[in-house]
Amino acid sequence: MNAAERQFFGFMAGGQAAYVPLDDVREIVRGLPFAPVSGGQRGVCGMVNLRGHVLTAIAPQRIWACTDMATTPPLCGQDRLNMIVAHAGTFYSFLIDRCGDVDTVLDTDIEPLTPQSGIWQEIAGGICARNGLAVPLLDMPRLLGYVEQGIAHRE
Repeated sequence: MNAAERQFFGFMAGGQAAYVPLDDVREIVRGLPFAPVSGGQRGVCGMVNLRGHVLTAIAPQRIWACTDMATTPPLCGQDRLNMIVAHAGTFYSFLIDRCGDVDTVLDTDIEPLTPQSGIWQEIAGGICARNGLAVPLLDMPRLLGYVEQGIAHRE
């Protein structure tokens, strides 16, 4: 029996490596400024204008660091990258530090998450080992659901 393969796009944010499904990634744009929003929770840090389209800007490092938006340093700058992802017809801008590679992951290489996995259990579909690191496989519906819960809770 052959193990199914899935392709993921690797990136770094806040010192943490992570993968997102390759099919969700549309493009990488360098240093787009964002307009901050007050009371940003669960990773939402503002809005980004991408060629006339306003996108929600999400800082994944703030999600997994569980930090308060008001107490973390600014996320803008020329060295910052914006990973544009699409899910269910909506585009989002993820503020990331560095792009990685496209990687093929076998289903047999994916480990399930446990209650001890912390935030990863809420936003990822599993974890895999790459170059000696445990890399979470972000699940876009779960991650965006988590972010949207914070937005709905704030309103």
